[in-house]
Amino acid sequence: MPELKFEAKTLNVVSYLDLNDLVKELTGLPWNMQQQGEMMSNGSYKIIKVDGDSELDFYGPDYQTYRGMIDEWLASPIPQGWQEEMHFERDNGLEVELILHELWCRKIIPTGEYLILVGW
Repeated sequence: MPELKFEAKTLNVVSYLDLNDLVKELTGLPWNMQQQGEMMSNGSYKIIKVDGDSELDFYGPDYQTYRGMIDEWLASPIPQGWQEEMHFERDNGLEVELILHELWCRKIIPTGEYLILVGW
């Protein structure tokens, strides 16, 4: 009987809502993964390898570029009220790769592959 070849691996499965909440708890800044970049749809997911380097591949080799982006975002004034929060998370958010990199640097998440589920 023919067999399907596959590679078994471990994925850390995370809800985007839990990630959003963690970012706000740690930084005081509203952030919504679903609103960043690709505007992910209900039922979508993203797999990201986090090891301090792989998650930053699309930013290129210049550490200062993405470190500056993270530091600038972290220094943002905290929005007041739901309307300011909504506009902030839509217009000023970091890509999820930068968020995961920062969480990894702070030793909040371990090295590994993360499957982030978007669903509401």
